Amino acid sequence: LLGEGNDIDEQIQENFRISNISHVLAVSGMHVGYIIIGINLIFTKLLGKRKTKYCIIMFLIIYMFLTNFTPSIVRSGVMGILVTLSGLVHRKNDVFTSISISLLIILIENPFAIMSIGLQLSYLGTIGIILFHSKIFNLLKKIQIKNPKIKYTLYKFNNVAEKIKEIIAVTISAQIAILPVQLYHFNLIGTYFLITNLLVSIIIGPILILGILVIIVSFVIYPLSKILALLL
Repeated sequence: LLGEGNDIDEQIQENFRISNISHVLAVSGMHVGYIIIGINLIFTKLLGKRKTKYCIIMFLIIYMFLTNFTPSIVRSGVMGILVTLSGLVHRKNDVFTSISISLLIILIENPFAIMSIGLQLSYLGTIGIILFHSKIFNLLKKIQIKNPKIKYTLYKFNNVAEKIKEIIAVTISAQIAILPVQLYHFNLIGTYFLITNLLVSIIIGPILILGILVIIVSFVIYPLSKILALLL
């Protein structure tokens, strides 16, 4: 939830790297995406769309503080804030401008951060998704299944099939971009990254949203418990 991995066993971390899901252990765009989704689901009906956007910006800033401004969270956090701000001022967000601003902020604070493996993977993965996602997704949509029974079964679960294609397109796009860095630093290629990322994408959303809610609630409950302890 907060990118703290010191207590995670070295072998488990290695297993995550081999399986191409080490991004789950580091706060990244996936975390920010689910935070935005969670806040929208909870607050839109209570506060309205505009006030909810202010809540998103405020919480993303707090979340960057909590995660110690690691490069991946600064990238995704700044991009999330800029996307939200563009909605507030009714302007179209330019993704390359957003990603450039986030990298500029990181390098102003620490120019040597450019050598960070986490930063390289985070930015290359994002650029890969921007450049290749739509092309790969369109190719997947063109795949035709001739067997009528399978075709009919898939038609009944069309929404699920579309989401699976979306996840596959995102995963392949990011993998293409990060492959050179992965080979250079880790000397490995995760051959079953599609399966692992597909499985992770199903369970990670609820875990992250509920976990972030627990963090928010703890900020309220902890001070109250201190006050009650003093009173009692």
